Amino acid sequence: MARQMRKFELDVQKQPLEFPKSDGETVQLPVTRDSTSQEQAESATGRLAAIVESSDDAIISKNLDGTITSWNESAERMFGYTTAEAIGQPISLIIPPDRRSEEDSILDRIRHGKRVDHFETVRMRKDGSLIELSLTISPVRDSHGRIVGASKVGRDITERRQTERSLQESEERLRKTEKLAAAGQLAASLAHEINNPLSSVTNALYLLKHIPGLTPEAQNLVTIASTELARMARIVRQSLSYYRKGLIPKDVDLGAIVAESLQVFSSKFERSHVSIKQKLATGLVVHGFSDEIRQVVDNLLLNAVEAMPEGGRLSVAVHPSRDWKHETRRGIRLTIGDSGSGISREVRPRIFEPFFTTKAEKGTGLGLWVARGLIAKHDGTIRVRSSNAKGHSGTVISILWPAAGPIEDVKVRSGSEVAS
Repeated sequence: MARQMRKFELDVQKQPLEFPKSDGETVQLPVTRDSTSQEQAESATGRLAAIVESSDDAIISKNLDGTITSWNESAERMFGYTTAEAIGQPISLIIPPDRRSEEDSILDRIRHGKRVDHFETVRMRKDGSLIELSLTISPVRDSHGRIVGASKVGRDITERRQTERSLQESEERLRKTEKLAAAGQLAASLAHEINNPLSSVTNALYLLKHIPGLTPEAQNLVTIASTELARMARIVRQSLSYYRKGLIPKDVDLGAIVAESLQVFSSKFERSHVSIKQKLATGLVVHGFSDEIRQVVDNLLLNAVEAMPEGGRLSVAVHPSRDWKHETRRGIRLTIGDSGSGISREVRPRIFEPFFTTKAEKGTGLGLWVARGLIAKHDGTIRVRSSNAKGHSGTVISILWPAAGPIEDVKVRSGSEVAS
């Protein structure tokens, strides 16, 4: 015990020092050393090691060559490598190939004595899966103050980032929904205003068509105008139907609806030099809303024609089928294929997004989005296959509608029309 009544630890050597006396005898003095500081340092080191091992964050150290020198239990849990597997390996063990350049930048900062705080990045587990981390990286110095390595503290932020992305997606969906609602209200309002003059023009064309003495050329022009006016009237009805409540679904012959749409657009096909091949089974019934089903068919037919500005081939079929994913589920398949320019691989994932279009100023980006919504409303599914390869371009859209009745006994209407 020291004079100030402070306790301290002594280390007594087992081999004492011997000093000779004048009378020939020797004096033995035990050697003592204050070991308090050493024990305190060892205790502090032990506590620090326990903190590192019990931390929820992955704590890893490496030398300036990027070789792993320590690896705590959380690192084992987070990355899937045991301590024995990780130590001695390059830190690139847990870095995805496309992010290896990050490590060079980090080591460069460490060599200059700089920290890296809250660096959000992606790392790779033993099984190849990715994990999002927030990294704090600090230089490690030896007893002489020289930088000999770095310590990394990694916190898993995958769940937080997923929550942030979900929130952003929800906000984006809300913005799009608000835009769509405003667009729908505007469309319904315009449709209502257009409806009355449309009826007047229809009546005028009817009277004009029955005037005696019209030349065949004039009769043909009246027929074209009447056909296009009928198509406009259908669009108006469909726009108004968005805001009508209380409509009751009915049984609808899908083949008959497709045949009607082909007839309505026949003059457009001819002017666009598009040849039609059709194979339509009649008597196949879908339970739903005829105007909405027509809207889907019309939209897809028009998209197909617009994809062939210099003419081409259009194939349309309605027939009994099965769900390709669930073979026990039977239904009615509508297939529309064109020989147009096709859709590029980069664009394909976005074709059902609202307001996304490849038609520049001609398109609104709502057609396929609305069509998919109406198909889903009828419990149907839609699939798109497309290629823009030279000489083999084209798009095939296939829709499976649930059948409302038996689909065994059906009549098939086939035919081809070649555009001039």
